[in-house]
Amino acid sequence: MTRVTRQPLAVADEPVFVVHVEDTISAALAGHDGVEYRSPPLPREDALALVRVLLGDDRTAAETRSWRCPIAGGQRTVKLQPAPGIGANANGRQPANGALRSTPACT
Repeated sequence: MTRVTRQPLAVADEPVFVVHVEDTISAALAGHDGVEYRSPPLPREDALALVRVLLGDDRTAAETRSWRCPIAGGQRTVKLQPAPGIGANANGRQPANGALRSTPACT
């Protein structure tokens, strides 16, 4: 018999992040200006995995928090942000993300 256990989404002391995606597209080409998406709060590694999928790049730098890359008819902007609320996690502690920095474009 196989036993399945559910792990919590994030450990209480682990900072959580939201991934914000904005696709800006030429309305003349697509018939609309683009779309936006905000993920639910995620542990940092899960948020970075989502960023890698959205950018189609396995080399996404973990210390970066903003990326831009071309998409058909426009541009995709992906931002990794601390989850909103008191601090960045369930117990109100700030994330240990002092090393995070912004970059102008994805590589």
